[in-house]
Amino acid sequence: MNELTFLTVVVDRGKGTKVENIFKKKNIFFGLFAHGTGTASDDIRKYLGLAEPEKDILLSVLPYETMKAAMKILMAKMDLDIPGNGIAFAIPVASVGGACTLRYLLGDNNTKEYNKENRAKMNAESSHELIIAITNRGYVDTVMDAARSANAMGGTAIHARGTGKKQAEKFFGVSIAEEKDMIFIVSDVVSKNGIMKAIMTRAGMKTEARSIVFSLPISDVMGLRSEFVDFSEMDN
Repeated sequence: MNELTFLTVVVDRGKGTKVENIFKKKNIFFGLFAHGTGTASDDIRKYLGLAEPEKDILLSVLPYETMKAAMKILMAKMDLDIPGNGIAFAIPVASVGGACTLRYLLGDNNTKEYNKENRAKMNAESSHELIIAITNRGYVDTVMDAARSANAMGGTAIHARGTGKKQAEKFFGVSIAEEKDMIFIVSDVVSKNGIMKAIMTRAGMKTEARSIVFSLPISDVMGLRSEFVDFSEMDN
């Protein structure tokens, strides 16, 4: 398979360098290293053994087979198949700007256009999706409270600066703050619509949060619990 994927790995602060070094030994290199903040509630962090809400985030575009090899390494070296140790997920890349970029990312001279049928098949088989909410700075808790009300387990927040402010204000008819928070939430496809609807209802463009929400298909995921836990039924 000659597909490209966008691989994201989220681990506790300080462990990102370890992940990076492990992959370097296998000639797998990440393009971006960022810092983020976990949004799981105190109960969930306690249940999963998550001591630190601060996160390291590694992002890279990799060929499909390289991504699968990276997932196996994360399972073997970082125990990412065990919930609480971090999360990794991959998203199919639809297109690449330029043949030189494609050759660089694929690691060979094959510039053949992606097989649309294979991409459609990959998207159709996705059991999870990445929900991305872009909100005004300071409304992460509002977004996550809404998401958790629809059974989202948690997410990762990244601070960002918005661009295209004038165009956004013209389109939405409201003032758009430049300082933004991005919240990444991995959800199963069954829960996705409910989570997105809850966010738009409680933190959408008609609220002070001014949140924009969209989702992307995930081809591979590791580190999620297989079912939602009702913490109200747990022993004190």
